[in-house]
Amino acid sequence: MDMLGPSLWDVWNTLGQSMSPNMAACIAVEAISILEKLHLKGFVHGDVKPENFLLGLPGSADEKKLYLIDLGLASRWKDTQSGQHVDYDQRPDVFRGTIRYASVHAHLGRTGSRRDDLESLAYTLIFLIKGRLPWQGYQGDNKSFLVCKKKMATSPELMCCFCPAPFKMFLEAVTNMKFDEEPNYAKLISFFESLIETVHSFETD
Repeated sequence: MDMLGPSLWDVWNTLGQSMSPNMAACIAVEAISILEKLHLKGFVHGDVKPENFLLGLPGSADEKKLYLIDLGLASRWKDTQSGQHVDYDQRPDVFRGTIRYASVHAHLGRTGSRRDDLESLAYTLIFLIKGRLPWQGYQGDNKSFLVCKKKMATSPELMCCFCPAPFKMFLEAVTNMKFDEEPNYAKLISFFESLIETVHSFETD
């Protein structure tokens, strides 16, 4: 962490706790690429959130490059011996991750797979734009249960109101993925390209 710059959480705070959809789209493309590389190595991160994405050191050539840190909750989605996807399991007493950004499957104690990192990324992006997620504010021992219930009850339309269409498309795509499904990373990235092209055309005009 000493070798890198501010986290997306820091940047979001600096920007007055709100980020432009275009900026979030740029982050989405970088973050999906990073997760694809990690997944190719057979691991899922397990704790995707704004605090775990850091930019390069300010003033360096990499100051706008995104990095993913904290692999403390990483697990294997691919068996090292067989190369096959790990088996599906569900242990409701086991929760891994951060309640605010965790996937519904993580709340339910299901074995982590690639879809969970991407669902957490969707919540991260929506949070960066809107500054709040519908399930924030719950307290007490059953907080995780209440948050999970709210996540399951909140439609992508409601979640992504006031967000450009690509964010809803991304959320729908990743929350409908099967346990062992291989994400179509290129397609997920393509959702955001129209927003980024808009930014570039403004910059070059």
